[in-house]
Amino acid sequence: MKIGYSLFLGEIIEAIKIDYTDCKNFQIVCPKCKEPVFKVVRNNNDETIDYLSHYEKDKSYVQDCELRVSKLDDTFIQKLNTNSQNQKLEYFLSVLKESIIENEFKSKEIPKPHNHYLSQIKRSKAIAKFREMVFDFSMKHPIYWSEETINEILEDYIGEIKSISGSFYETSFSLQIQKRIAKDIWQHLLTPKTKENYNFLFNYAYYFLITRLEEAAKVRTSNNWEVILHNSMVQIMQKSKDKGLQILTSLGNHPMPENYDGDAPTLFEKLPAEISYEMIGVLLRLPYFEIIKKYNFNFSGDLIMKTV
Repeated sequence: MKIGYSLFLGEIIEAIKIDYTDCKNFQIVCPKCKEPVFKVVRNNNDETIDYLSHYEKDKSYVQDCELRVSKLDDTFIQKLNTNSQNQKLEYFLSVLKESIIENEFKSKEIPKPHNHYLSQIKRSKAIAKFREMVFDFSMKHPIYWSEETINEILEDYIGEIKSISGSFYETSFSLQIQKRIAKDIWQHLLTPKTKENYNFLFNYAYYFLITRLEEAAKVRTSNNWEVILHNSMVQIMQKSKDKGLQILTSLGNHPMPENYDGDAPTLFEKLPAEISYEMIGVLLRLPYFEIIKKYNFNFSGDLIMKTV
């Protein structure tokens, strides 16, 4: 394909105008299916052809993207790998994970004791199974993640933070741009190629939800459903796969109170909704302008300012 879409810039980018590392730095994806793409330069006789390509086709759920370069033989694929300077999918995905860690923990590595609990969550087979279920459901039922729904979540999150602290997190971009980027990245995360980033963000949101419930309990009396949810989440994290899944299933036996104004009928539905809410919140508060500046090696300043 001749064009890609930058999640950070919110613009269509021509392949000929970017370098290899820009696919990572500006989170360039396929405009159609939102899967990651990589830059390729191919010499055809005396002509140089620049284009963007999807990663391995057979590992993708999005098989019918009309922008995909198809029917590549093994010899040509080998040449592409050489011409693309051995770009790796992990290289593309790393910038989001690094940015989340730096913004949330003000450090390049997750500090203790946060890392201890996040490691427990990562090792938990029950949480892994639950996370897989939530991811598959979200990806297979995009109707639940319409733009209207995501906008409502973003507005609710902004309103909640303002009610707690008086204002939303300060960012160089306007909230309108922050919301646009957060929505783009969320849709991007609901694709098979970016599952590693989805898993990382899910794990962090799981831990953040536990700590948020604990912090709330310090300043007010927790609702009964909050106590049950918190205790269950901690136990699921610490127990074996079978016991953890039993605890998860038991959440279906706890209906939400009648005065609850949400859509979840029980705590079993409430848990993934709360985790997704926190995931989107993390994406909303990332300092995208600073991230773009940090990785701005090849684009001109006027392109950045155009987005602002």
